[in-house]
Amino acid sequence: MDFDLDRMGWRQFEHLVQTLSIRVLGNGVQIFGDGRDGGREATFSGRLDFPQGRGELWNGYGVIQAKHHLFPSGQNSTNADVLIAEIRAELRKFQPDEFGNAKRTPMPEYFLIATNMRLSPGDGGGLDQVERELADWEGKIGLKGTFVWHYANICRMLEDHESIRRTFAGFVTPGDVLSELLTYFDSSTAAIGTHLRVHAAQQLRSDQWVELGDSGGAGDERLALNKVGIDLPALISRSPDGVEVQQEVRVLKHVLARGDMNLRDAFEADHGTGIVLVGGPGQGKSTITQLICQAYRVALLSEAPPTSLPANLKDLVEASRTHLLAMGVQPPVNRRWPVYVKLSKYGDALAADPDTSLLKFIANNIIVAGETLKTNQLTHWNAKWPWLLILDGLDEVAATDTRRKVIDHIADFVTETRLNDRDVLIVATTRPQGYHGEFAEFDPQMLRLRDLTEREGLDYASQLVQIRQKDNADKAEEIGERLRSASASESTSRLMRTPLQVTIMTILLENMSRVPSSKFSLFDAYYRTIYAREVGRAGNLGILLERHREHIDFVHEQVGLRLQVRAEISGESEAMLSDDELEALFRDRLCSAGYEGAEVQRLTSDLLMAAKNRVVLLVGKQADHVAFEVKSLQEYMAARALANGSDAEVLDRLEALAPSSFWRHTLLLFIAKVFSVERLRDSMLGRIRQLDNNRTLGAFLGSGEMLALDVLEDDIAFTNPAIRRSLLEHALGALRRWPRPELMKLSEVVKPYVDSASTTDSNIARRAIKDSFESTGRARISAVAVLRRWQGKPGFAGAFANLELGASTSWKPSPSVPGGEMVQGYSAGFVLSRAGVLHGLSSEQHERWNQMTALLFERATTHNVSASEAADFAHQVVKLSDVLELEMYLKDEAILSAVIAAVDSLSVEDAVVAMWLQQVVAILDEKAPVGSDARVLGVLQ
Repeated sequence: MDFDLDRMGWRQFEHLVQTLSIRVLGNGVQIFGDGRDGGREATFSGRLDFPQGRGELWNGYGVIQAKHHLFPSGQNSTNADVLIAEIRAELRKFQPDEFGNAKRTPMPEYFLIATNMRLSPGDGGGLDQVERELADWEGKIGLKGTFVWHYANICRMLEDHESIRRTFAGFVTPGDVLSELLTYFDSSTAAIGTHLRVHAAQQLRSDQWVELGDSGGAGDERLALNKVGIDLPALISRSPDGVEVQQEVRVLKHVLARGDMNLRDAFEADHGTGIVLVGGPGQGKSTITQLICQAYRVALLSEAPPTSLPANLKDLVEASRTHLLAMGVQPPVNRRWPVYVKLSKYGDALAADPDTSLLKFIANNIIVAGETLKTNQLTHWNAKWPWLLILDGLDEVAATDTRRKVIDHIADFVTETRLNDRDVLIVATTRPQGYHGEFAEFDPQMLRLRDLTEREGLDYASQLVQIRQKDNADKAEEIGERLRSASASESTSRLMRTPLQVTIMTILLENMSRVPSSKFSLFDAYYRTIYAREVGRAGNLGILLERHREHIDFVHEQVGLRLQVRAEISGESEAMLSDDELEALFRDRLCSAGYEGAEVQRLTSDLLMAAKNRVVLLVGKQADHVAFEVKSLQEYMAARALANGSDAEVLDRLEALAPSSFWRHTLLLFIAKVFSVERLRDSMLGRIRQLDNNRTLGAFLGSGEMLALDVLEDDIAFTNPAIRRSLLEHALGALRRWPRPELMKLSEVVKPYVDSASTTDSNIARRAIKDSFESTGRARISAVAVLRRWQGKPGFAGAFANLELGASTSWKPSPSVPGGEMVQGYSAGFVLSRAGVLHGLSSEQHERWNQMTALLFERATTHNVSASEAADFAHQVVKLSDVLELEMYLKDEAILSAVIAAVDSLSVEDAVVAMWLQQVVAILDEKAPVGSDARVLGVLQ
């Protein structure tokens, strides 16, 4: 058999050589870490059963060296010359100089070099030349034996060792991998490969379009991912020496590089097996995972024989490959099989059947020739071939019980993968709101998408314009000039930070010379633009939409809110509305407007037909169901619905929605809508402040302060300095509480105000932080957490942090004062048991309290930490599994109140316990469903 050793790259070739060395030479081989120029990939010592049939067996210390060339010459003589030069360079390092010192020690007795280059056999051939060179070196430095593993040797070893061949299958299987499986694997694997070849081709075709692609212009051309897809910027945070450092990466390039490693435990166990991609609404999480999957499908199909793919699919493969290269991204070397799982769909499947394993769900969704794969077939394929597994949209699984089941089944899959030493790269996505480390099971690396810069936003917009206006250069230039003006304006440049915003902005500027200045008004203008396009169509649809705008607006809002409410219910995560429900909405609305009899039925039928094809923002999602193409548009319509009603009714809804992380984006859009009504602004500000007082939980957690912070981050009050400063002062009140991970956001949101040219804004922020830093207790810990994130950063905030932290050392750990250690018997349970807050509890509640504290006695933690150490603990996220363990006790309001009283009474010596318990309570509060609240349900009709 021939194998493709050239595509592997030096790292994986080293791993292959190391693995073969252990199998052929024995367990005495010692493996060294990565070191392309380290001079030794492995060593051995002792007696070997090697080389067979080539003289005396080796017995002593030896070095194994791997030399990989990405594009070795087709000329054997040239390969021999290159390898001989490398042998000389390596072995000279063992030669002593005139002082008896060698660059590398100890001197080996044996030397084995492995290469992917082809060397011809026979007298005078390339192999003969290399062996003569090695023999010369035996005499020069006293080697007892030398050997070369060249391309043909390694291919024979791979033939002999099926398990190694399977381990490196994604790298070494040549050519059209899915059609070559029968040659390199057993017949059952080859049979699965035939199905998966069809599946890869189907998915390449169906996933070639971007969401929001059929929208808003004079034409209806859909946007192809291989024309407009971009590699998104993300940040990886590290904290060497306690100071946060952020490394910037490009997501696609980073994931493919990670995927080009062998992730079996023997090779890359120290790197973990996955990545979690965290990003806000519209930042492109789903689109980038779509692009990652397409890259792997291209790798699997690009070497297929010309006759095996239809012409349009060959063109799609080549266009996708060209697009990757244009972005500076090489197609994957390790040709993983890509699997995309939308977690909302998986959650719904689990709600219907809790025993649906992740593999079973994946198998059920692979349909080829009308048949699905069986779970055992997929298990077999998982053992034979490397995978990429995309788990998209944990934030869309809102029901806590469903989320727990999803995470449990993912954990089962990861455990099975690890125990069976399989090569699976997992990439999961979520919004930051409501994420509490649920993916920790696969030890992920966290990538946080960052906003696009002005230049990146303009570049992306330019791509969109060139495609949408490819036949109208003058129009393209006109739109480009409008985009440049928008990006130069402080009020509108804030709305070009995500791919979704840039897409909408580009569409709007095709017909508008100026654009809105808030996120809500951006979505609103987009909706009006799409509506105008639909009205402008010739025929009955345009007339229908023009005459019945108020009814269609109403139905959009109702559908948005219904789907948002429904998504909190177990089994309804995949938000869609059936045709029957949509028909009932239209009929009821028309009847309430006074239509009667046959006219109601006729208009209902016409509007339903329009919706099934596409009416404005509603699209036919699957058979007999409609939905919004992008979740942010669903949330926008839900916000519009919530903003309808009397002033008092609208303002009352704030308190209902404020705790929920799932509703947060909808709430911010709702607040922006309300803020657009001048008479309601002061009332809305007052209601946000009241959130810290109206509920026991609100007062404990600072719900209003957290919401004020989010409103600031969303730039809702950007054009109103008085409101902005009121929100800033309110948000800074969070410094007075036990710090939580949200302080990371506070430090990011407040920093521009400290850096700002506005002395008033800067003074408000600096005064609050300085007062907290100079105080004692929890406020000091919060201030230290913020200042340390600014420390060493450019700008006035960095200088301010350096000055404050440098003027005092009391916030640092003191070598002379014991603290920050695990103390025998000290735990969260111990702290609660001594708090003295049980007055008013019934005997039954006392018993449940004791059961809860017994659980928490097992949670040993550190005691008497410094402000700096406590600030580090503040950033650690409590796992959802820990929260769910306590949920049954904290549902009792009396027990919850006792815990809150206990946490409020704690001193800084117990800071770690206080912060942990506060996070537990905060997570339970934000996970509670709010769609069933009468103030929300009352909007539905």
